[in-house]
This record gives sequence, C-alpha cells and structure tokens, in this order.
Amino acid sequence: MAKKGVKRARESAIVAEAVASINVKPSEVPEYLRQGSFYPSLNFDENDEPFPVPSDAMKLDETLISSDDLVHLLKSLRFCGVDGIHPGIVNFVLNSGASKLKSSIAKFEQNYPYLFTL
Repeated sequence: MAKKGVKRARESAIVAEAVASINVKPSEVPEYLRQGSFYPSLNFDENDEPFPVPSDAMKLDETLISSDDLVHLLKSLRFCGVDGIHPGIVNFVLNSGASKLKSSIAKFEQNYPYLFTL
C-alpha cells in the first residue's frame, strides 16, 4: 500500500511540474528570447499584461553554471522558437565536456543537432 502512495506522489509531482507556470510581462522577456517566433506572436498592449508560460520554459538570463541551467536554457529557446547556434551553449558544452552532458541534452537532439557535433 505504501508503495502505491509513493508512486502516486511521484506521478502527482511530475504532473504538477509539467503544468507549473509563471506570469511574465512582454517587457520582461529577455532579449535573447525575443528573436524566436513566440515573442512576435504576443498581443502587446499599453498595459504590458503578464501572460502564463511554463516555468521551465522562460529562463530570464543566459547564465550557465550547471547542467540544469543548460536544460532550462534549451527548453526556453525551444519554447520561444529560437533557432540557430547559441554561443553560450557551445562554450558551456565544450568547457564541461559533451560526454558528461549527453544524458541531459539527449531530448534536444532534434531541435539543436549542433550540440551533438561538439
């Protein structure tokens, strides 16, 4: 019985994590994310009304210290429709060692294949 409770708690945590969102004003969207297809699609008005986004899809800075930061940045770039090669990511992967990050970045291979050539 306890195992089922633990399993349900984990499943609930996963669902909660998947639907967690934050409210961001258009003026708060970082410049590096404004280059994607998402930002121009926002309905701007004089009030700078906040809009919800998944909390793991809006990294407000480009700082990369850990693999978690890298995943957060990649999710943000993907969500906002930013294509191309991000120099900060290239530097981080090269300095950290691509083999160490392989499991963290595996789910981004289709969107950012350049990661797997470093």
